[in-house]
Amino acid sequence: MSLPPQDNPDDQEFSEENEPIERKQPPRSRAIIAGLRRHKLAVVAIALISGFLLYTLVLDRPDNSSPPSESPPTTYVAVTPPTETEADHGDGTDADHNTPMGVAGQYRVVARGFAQDFTTPGADWLERVSRWVTPHLAEAYTSTDIRRVQQAQLVDLAEYSTGASVSDFIATYDTGLELAIRVEYSSTGWQVSTCQPMKTAY
Repeated sequence: MSLPPQDNPDDQEFSEENEPIERKQPPRSRAIIAGLRRHKLAVVAIALISGFLLYTLVLDRPDNSSPPSESPPTTYVAVTPPTETEADHGDGTDADHNTPMGVAGQYRVVARGFAQDFTTPGADWLERVSRWVTPHLAEAYTSTDIRRVQQAQLVDLAEYSTGASVSDFIATYDTGLELAIRVEYSSTGWQVSTCQPMKTAY
């Protein structure tokens, strides 16, 4: 009586190892693999898009490693603070409102020349005096009796009030005579506009 053939355990193990890989994989993985095989074009497209995004976001990034350009140094200009006079008068023009106009010191020359000639009688008295005075005062002196002009020596000429166009002086003589002389500036320059005795001299 013959015995039925028995299965060899080793043969069974060998058979199980050679089963297709798909049978060993879980159902979900097999479904994914089957879907990928059916949609090969979609897989290729996804791979291309992923590669493009990787290149754009990572590899094609601009190189910002270069050192920043050096900006030119800032230049500071020292500003001189305004003087007290400029601060009070803006551009400084009003600060000179008491400075006599015309040639510097010319008003003193006119006052002194008049004071000396006025008390020096002579035939040319009117001519000498007229060169220092305004036309109006020169005309008034035309009626002066030269014989009454008192001879005197100028001792002092005091400047007691001076503006841009007007300056007042007091002339003192060796005889005690004192004259108040006013010099004014006009289009023709500085001229004596008035002369009055501080005391009665005649």
